[in-house]
Amino acid sequence: MRNKDRAKNMRKFYELIARADAKEKKRVKSQSIEWLWNKLRKNSLKLLEIEDGNLILDIGSGKSPLLSVLPKFSNIQLVCMDLALTHLQRMIPIVENNRNKASLIVADAQNLPFKENIFDRILLSEVIEHLPHPESAIWEIKRILKGKAVITTPNGQNMISSIMSAFSSLFRFLRLQKNVKIMSSRCRERELSKAEKYLVQEGHIHHTKIFSISELTSLLKLADLQINNIEGSALDVYPLAGLLDKHPFIFKIYKLLDAIVDKTYFRRYTWSIVLECDAKH
Repeated sequence: MRNKDRAKNMRKFYELIARADAKEKKRVKSQSIEWLWNKLRKNSLKLLEIEDGNLILDIGSGKSPLLSVLPKFSNIQLVCMDLALTHLQRMIPIVENNRNKASLIVADAQNLPFKENIFDRILLSEVIEHLPHPESAIWEIKRILKGKAVITTPNGQNMISSIMSAFSSLFRFLRLQKNVKIMSSRCRERELSKAEKYLVQEGHIHHTKIFSISELTSLLKLADLQINNIEGSALDVYPLAGLLDKHPFIFKIYKLLDAIVDKTYFRRYTWSIVLECDAKH
């Protein structure tokens, strides 16, 4: 019963987000947060390696980034699946313009309504951390996958969050609690849409599990999925978004630092884990 209640609450939560987002005609955007999400999408699509003729499933699609690739291919099928009907309804005009290439479906990631070994590509981006039973979603992906999948999820070993936490602990140790509050408020101070504010204030409640790389890879290995690539997204900007948005020069330095990290092993400790795997059949 608890799982059913949680599923209902999750659906309500994301319907609220979608409706709040849809109502805002003039949406204030954070440049740093947009950069963060754009880099995640770019890295995910790069690892997905979509080809003409692919049947693709985007699980928890929201306003699917995969819709943007449809014009590049003549023979492709994209299925966008989400728990929130409002998100899918907003995509209807785009899907109608790509009638032969895209379709929409409301479904639960933990119980996918598809046949076995059917999809060439699957994207599961920023979804499993919200599920009561993430292992069920992974087994379902294994069941319906015949090609490769890309999974992204918040990184339990997020480098920037760890550094910020260390500074906060040091300031508390030195009895400089006031400095922590001032630094935190200045870094986080930014204009957000109602939907974004709701996510920041309430979104963490709907994170059931934050994975480390080892935990995520262990989960995939249990489902007998072959892990081929583990990458990162970008350095976390959420704790610093207000500062980076107000000072473009600092943001440029931050992006330069991100580019350096991107070429090292530490890219695995960025804001989100980006992992590519395939099915062993």
